[in-house]
Amino acid sequence: MRDRAILLEAMQEHSFATLFGPLSGAPADESAAATHLPLIVKDEGEHGLIEGHFAKANPHWRALAGRETLVVFQGPHSYVSPSLYVEELSVPTWNYIAIHAYGTLSLIEDDPGKEMLLADLIAANEPAFFEHWQHAP
Repeated sequence: MRDRAILLEAMQEHSFATLFGPLSGAPADESAAATHLPLIVKDEGEHGLIEGHFAKANPHWRALAGRETLVVFQGPHSYVSPSLYVEELSVPTWNYIAIHAYGTLSLIEDDPGKEMLLADLIAANEPAFFEHWQHAP
């Protein structure tokens, strides 16, 4: 599937995704890790923009910074029984949506940028919390 609008819609609809990449920044360290994050998917730039927030205690963000990263968005899925087919010699299968997005992870380190990202995450997930967030230390 290459239809940008459909891909963006699916990623926005299923925006809790998994980021895959090395756990360490060392080139010789091939140990891989996966981090599950709620993400914001924006229709910006040539291929779109994906934003999210790692917990500072999660070391994976350091290893991914500046590197190509795989983000997997997994949508609905379901077993498909061979009993559903007209052809008697059919086999079972699985019907699913999965989008593999690749890009270079860059860090947002300035305070205004971080505040904007957190505001976007709050707006996407719990808009009523924004007022409370404004008064938090």
